Amino acid sequence: MKTAHICFLWHMHQPYYTDPVAGSASLPWVRLHATKAYYDMAYGLEKFPAIKATFNFTPSLLR
Repeated sequence: MKTAHICFLWHMHQPYYTDPVAGSASLPWVRLHATKAYYDMAYGLEKFPAIKATFNFTPSLLR
């Protein structure tokens, strides 16, 4: 039987929710997703080290 290679790629995209006048975040979505779904994905990979995945983060998540 032939081996199939699969690549899992998650594109983590959140737009900037910053109020340019106040200079503060106007909506909590980045924080909400970072502590919920994004954390769960990293935790799952930690539990199964043989699984490899690629994460692509947009700048709003790295700031």
